[in-house]
Amino acid sequence: MILSEALNQFVGVQEGRPQQDVAEVHRFVRWCGPTRAVGDLTPLEVSDYGEQVITAGGDAQGRLLPVKEFLAFLKRQGHLQVNLSTHIKIPRSKVRSGTDLRPKTEPIALTTAGYQAMVEELEALKVQRLGVAEDIRRAAADKDVRENAPLEASRERQGQIMSRIAELEERLRWTVVVDGSRGEGKPVHVGSEVVLRQVNSGQEVTYLLVDPAEADPTNGRVSVASPVGKAIVGRRVGEEVEVVAPRGATRYQLVQVRG
Repeated sequence: MILSEALNQFVGVQEGRPQQDVAEVHRFVRWCGPTRAVGDLTPLEVSDYGEQVITAGGDAQGRLLPVKEFLAFLKRQGHLQVNLSTHIKIPRSKVRSGTDLRPKTEPIALTTAGYQAMVEELEALKVQRLGVAEDIRRAAADKDVRENAPLEASRERQGQIMSRIAELEERLRWTVVVDGSRGEGKPVHVGSEVVLRQVNSGQEVTYLLVDPAEADPTNGRVSVASPVGKAIVGRRVGEEVEVVAPRGATRYQLVQVRG
């Protein structure tokens, strides 16, 4: 079993659990690698994750308790031979007046369109969640739950939906919408539409620089984390940049910046 499947199973039996708890388990799975086999987890990396959370500051206890429970669940289900939950050390909580206890997370810059798309997906998933809950109710009415494939399928789907809802709510919590008010003469930033001219050939290309969550290279939306994005972010019109990609390096001149 891989971690993403284990996460769906965990969420499926955790009805009523706070969305923030689910988001923290999702964060842990993403850190380890969703396609990693559960059995490949090691005490050292689990311990390292806990130390990183504590070092980052904020509500470490609130972030680590759900992860500890997730690991204990994996052991109870027989997916782990060793109880890795013991390697998550929960610090004692400290009540500090006037202090923001939220984990320190980098803001996520999104275009207005990207933000709206995320909100619409979240709302659609919440509607789907109600439908799946009804499917589970009907399937559970079958007294023989041992061979109840519809019930298992609905629970798995519910886990997937809950996991995605938690992820979207976490991302939206830290999202900053880029209004595109900055224009010519300003450095390239997320939300900028740029025109690049290849130095050797003179060929021009137009890109919209976006957060990785919005990236769609086939439609000219390049991630700020891509080779092109890394090369042009913070640059101004007239500057030359070198884009290093697997096929080689290419030099471009920044011709225009809009937004």
